[in-house]
Amino acid sequence: MEFTDEKLEAYFNKATKEIDSYFKNRLSIGAISRELYEKARVKVAANLRLWLFDKNIDVISPLTKPGIMRAIEKERWEDIIEAYIDDVAFGTSGIRGFAALTDPELLELANQGIGAPILKGPNTINDVVFARLTTGIASYMKDRLYKSVVIGFDSRVQGKAFAELLSRIFIYHHIEVRFFDTPIPYPLALFAVSNLKTDLGVFISASHNDRRCNGFKICTMKGATIELEERNLLYDQYLTRTNISDVRLADSDDLGKSPLFSVIQEEVRDSFLRHIKSFLIDQNLIDTFGQKLTIGYSAFHGAGAGTVPKLFAAAGFPKLQIIQKLFTVDGLFPSFSRHPDQQPDPGDESAAEVALDAYREEFKSDFENRKLDILIGTDPDADRASVIVRVPEAQQSIYKNPYVLFQADEAWLLVLWYRLQKMTSTDDAFIVFTHTTTDAFRRLAEKYNVGVIRSWVGFGWIAQATQEIWRGRMVSRETHPNLIFETFLMDPSRRRNIGGFEQSYGFGFFGGPPSDPRDLGEGGHVKDKDGTLGALMIAEIEAYAKSQGKTLIDLVDEIYLDPKIGLFVTHYEPAPRYGSYRGIEGFSKKINVLKKSFEFFDSVKRGEAVSFGGLKVTDVEVYRTGKYDKLHNWPGFPDEGIRFYFGNRENWLIVRPSGTQQALRFHAQIHYDVIKENLFAKKKEGYETVRRMIREFRERVGSPND
Repeated sequence: MEFTDEKLEAYFNKATKEIDSYFKNRLSIGAISRELYEKARVKVAANLRLWLFDKNIDVISPLTKPGIMRAIEKERWEDIIEAYIDDVAFGTSGIRGFAALTDPELLELANQGIGAPILKGPNTINDVVFARLTTGIASYMKDRLYKSVVIGFDSRVQGKAFAELLSRIFIYHHIEVRFFDTPIPYPLALFAVSNLKTDLGVFISASHNDRRCNGFKICTMKGATIELEERNLLYDQYLTRTNISDVRLADSDDLGKSPLFSVIQEEVRDSFLRHIKSFLIDQNLIDTFGQKLTIGYSAFHGAGAGTVPKLFAAAGFPKLQIIQKLFTVDGLFPSFSRHPDQQPDPGDESAAEVALDAYREEFKSDFENRKLDILIGTDPDADRASVIVRVPEAQQSIYKNPYVLFQADEAWLLVLWYRLQKMTSTDDAFIVFTHTTTDAFRRLAEKYNVGVIRSWVGFGWIAQATQEIWRGRMVSRETHPNLIFETFLMDPSRRRNIGGFEQSYGFGFFGGPPSDPRDLGEGGHVKDKDGTLGALMIAEIEAYAKSQGKTLIDLVDEIYLDPKIGLFVTHYEPAPRYGSYRGIEGFSKKINVLKKSFEFFDSVKRGEAVSFGGLKVTDVEVYRTGKYDKLHNWPGFPDEGIRFYFGNRENWLIVRPSGTQQALRFHAQIHYDVIKENLFAKKKEGYETVRRMIREFRERVGSPND
């Protein structure tokens, strides 16, 4: 479909005039700064002109311009600004963003395909953006003589069509494509890269983000996300230098006929399941008590549906109660409609409520009679797992409900504790966890003589820290400031990773150094988080709890009663409650909260009295890696957060911004020495304290609970 330059110019002029008026209005009421106004108006106009007049876009996506023009006709200025304010941010291992800015457009995308005439731009996920970036990845691969790639997708809308688009680009560049033709978990794609000895993997997914989102992740021949140095090289030397005019595609009709294209067969998934099952510790225990467990399962409309039930059946857990309402693989996520931005994130309390309500509807008797032991959930790409647990009668007043979402901090702490009981030696062992994850891991590790590395947030950093150790490098804050927060008990003999843990429900373990870089670690799993693995590990511990007549809460309480560990109470809140703030005002809101946080930071540094939730701040730190400085036009952007300490380093509050989204994260932790007689009282006090700390902090920095 072609349009005259005069017609396109008329649409462009109307849009830029109205958008400039919108910006001036927001400036006049103080919603955005003068600096941001000047930058945004220029950026939006430049990007909009490029997409309206570039004829190469018509070749890739003929209906893109009609979609833009329709948005202009409907005067969707905020959405147009969102689509053209910048390029989609390239994060730690890929991109993620809105594939459709509204639900009606999401339905168009679902019904008409990736070429649908919806509003697209460089800051949304679409066929043009995917084609340009994949062309850059292909150039990167060719320069390294890489010859093959695994491509997979999860349950997101049009995931398969996007995957086929990528395949056409790789095939045009004579790169062999190994293709998963049904939705799969992301960890399975990582496993396949290693198992099939391909050079790279690309996985279409937006993980746990809301239904309107999509994106892709890049993984390397090591079965891991791309490392920082290579990520920066790929981005700086290839992706930023690839233009829309560089895109070339193989003919879509030839995709299945090409000798460079092949569908990955079921034996790879079977190998994956056998591999995960090998990490079970006590099969006799499972054979005895696994059949006595009542385990619910929510796939959250994601790719775990095709894998988790098979895994549990093979492992010896026959009474898996699948919640059918949430089992259908569906990128529209029909069960998540309580809020427009609600996410199918199993670690989110509102999503957990969706799963529990659906379980109650389908298995009413087991719920009412408290026969349900645990309810496991995996997110759309199944790289995260959560667990809803039964609350002991004696603690109903603390948790307020008969079943509650178990914090990741405590679920993974149990996994580490359980495995440490079975280990004969830990002299070569170490763990990695992120700096927003509970300090209980450090205390537990030190008790068992296990080395500790605390990384920045993101499982990619956990994997990279492990691979640095495998290379024989000692890591520290001084040697790896962009990677490491702190270390304990580390020495050159520690080469075996027995766990990677993060507060956002990510878990995995990598083992020892592989003999071949393309292999998984010796005795380890894929070098990223895996919800299918995490789900099975939790199930085995529940079998152990069953054998003791206890719940998972009872078991974690026993850890807290150890005087070498004590009670750690943590709390996390995102801002906004769902998704991210939208557009230029969302960017301003994030920046303003951080600047206000720095005012308190400076007050503490000057020796002034500052307190939150009744606790006095005694020290502060700020963490910067430089990764997102340019994106925010802020040298020293605090991408890893500002931390306030209360009395000692185990009592803290953190405000941490997302680097790629307009969102903030608030974390708090408090520690108590406890005995059996006061454990429950201190738990209740702790939960009230950490919530009060965050609530007061948010109010004072301009981010009240929404």
